Amino acid sequence: MKKLLMILPMVFLLCSTFGCQQGEEVTEEPAVDIAAEEAAIRETDAAMVKSAEAKDVDGMTSFLAEDFVSSGATNYGDKEGFHKFWTEQLSQEGAAVNWVTEKVVVADSGDLAYAMGTVENTRIVEGETRTNKATFLVVWQKQPDGNWKVVAM
Repeated sequence: MKKLLMILPMVFLLCSTFGCQQGEEVTEEPAVDIAAEEAAIRETDAAMVKSAEAKDVDGMTSFLAEDFVSSGATNYGDKEGFHKFWTEQLSQEGAAVNWVTEKVVVADSGDLAYAMGTVENTRIVEGETRTNKATFLVVWQKQPDGNWKVVAM
């Protein structure tokens, strides 16, 4: 009986040490490089700003995902509505839009992010130049091809 009592702890120790191991290796997903993803979004955003400065509405729209939606003060509705709105706005003499992205936060998953900043929109209303300044929030989504696109604003 004494031998049994001495062997049981050894059996338990061996089972707990080797019993939990699987025959297959478990591979973990590589960690997302959040800083690299943020840099990619900022680079894409800068290209979109250049399109806006050039009044290139097709270029601006190309940064929107196919399922883009909007709400808020300037509710474009969808991608087509965004294109229509900015085509009308930027076709006016003296009209312009510019924004500065101040903060980008990428989800730990690396496939969603949001950006916040300030926007300045100059347009002609009833023959008068008006400049509006506001803050914005944009949601970015990483696309299957690895590029980032705006899905909501």
